[in-house]
Amino acid sequence: MDSLQSNVLGENTLALRPALTISVIMLLEICFIVVLAIGVAALFWFMVRQSSEKIVRQYRQIAQQLQLNLTEPTPQLAGFIRAEPFVHGVYRQREISISVPGRGYKIRGKLRRS
Repeated sequence: MDSLQSNVLGENTLALRPALTISVIMLLEICFIVVLAIGVAALFWFMVRQSSEKIVRQYRQIAQQLQLNLTEPTPQLAGFIRAEPFVHGVYRQREISISVPGRGYKIRGKLRRS
């Protein structure tokens, strides 16, 4: 009777070992995927922030050179959404506003001169 119980326990223990190995491997794969997703999101955020800072610096230079007002909208969603700045005011007795065209708006073809 003792030998029968030890065989049953031995088989169950052997059957659990592959299951534990598979679950540990799956856990490592899931952790890798989560870390990879976080890394990609952080890289995207870093690139967006760097690009936005470069654009803001250029607009500051324009505003200083033309002595106009600069409006910098605040970033939203921890910096993932950044509205573009714009320059506005009176220059040479004319009211002007300089801003980036809307995203997705592109002029196709060449402009014709008359």
